[in-house]
Amino acid sequence: MHRRDLLGSEKVLGPEHPHTLASMHNLAFAVKGLGNMLDALSLIKNCADLRNKVLGSDHPHAIASSNTLVGWETAANQPPECQTQQPSPDPPILPPVQTYAGDHITSASNPVGRKRRVLMNLFRRR
Repeated sequence: MHRRDLLGSEKVLGPEHPHTLASMHNLAFAVKGLGNMLDALSLIKNCADLRNKVLGSDHPHAIASSNTLVGWETAANQPPECQTQQPSPDPPILPPVQTYAGDHITSASNPVGRKRRVLMNLFRRR
């Protein structure tokens, strides 16, 4: 789907149009998600180069693509034992909440007495 979007954008808008570059950026993430890191790196490198050229190196989209490229290259160059994610620590054990019988709070969403009659009259069907 992203590949078709990129091809259509390149054909209609041109290869250096900002929307085409956004499609290329999205495609790189989709390809990486499918596990093809080499193709994803190639796409994001091309995207970062074009965004820096077209938008300028201080544009937020160019910075995002450049940062993504650096992060992915760093992750790709790490040894396999460093790439495995560490299991997250167990969440802290919280003490149980104490409730007292005398702490019952009446709810405004369940009105009683005069308040109930006023609301029923206000919202009754006519």
